[in-house]
Amino acid sequence: KLCYKKFSFTPTTLETLKERLKKKPRRVIKNATKRAAVLIPLCNRHNVASILFTRRSQTVGTHKGDVSFPGGHYDHSDFDLTNTALREAKEELNINPSDVSVIGLFHEALSITGVTVTPVLSFIGEVSNYEKLTKNAEEIEEIFAVSLDLLLDPKFRKLDDLGHRGRVPRFLGG
Repeated sequence: KLCYKKFSFTPTTLETLKERLKKKPRRVIKNATKRAAVLIPLCNRHNVASILFTRRSQTVGTHKGDVSFPGGHYDHSDFDLTNTALREAKEELNINPSDVSVIGLFHEALSITGVTVTPVLSFIGEVSNYEKLTKNAEEIEEIFAVSLDLLLDPKFRKLDDLGHRGRVPRFLGG
């Protein structure tokens, strides 16, 4: 039986993650006509390594009620896709870009609406009570974090085959 130990993100673990991500070849979707970026906000919640998620409101144009990461479409005023993710995190959750430590970019993915999405892995610090986050109620219904030990536990996840989009994980609890 596998056991997943709870741990906290430390400067050492974050630097190790950054170095490993740098060495990993990224899958990039060429000739994308529409681009977006999401911030994947790693955090410590009550000193436990976690990932912050949002649930989208019922009033947004697409992905109503979906669990998501803060993010949105690339704007021509954005310097790059990292800037897009940081801008959107500020708009949706009032996360100050200066409080975000960017770890790196992960594989691009094609959304169900045909937009190429670039995940920006980051660390936003301790978020025990979400006190430093203010959700934009027009876009975000809920903010929550799920610990990595729970996300890594195989009894709480399945792989779904989405045909041409590949196999994606589905998490059953949190």
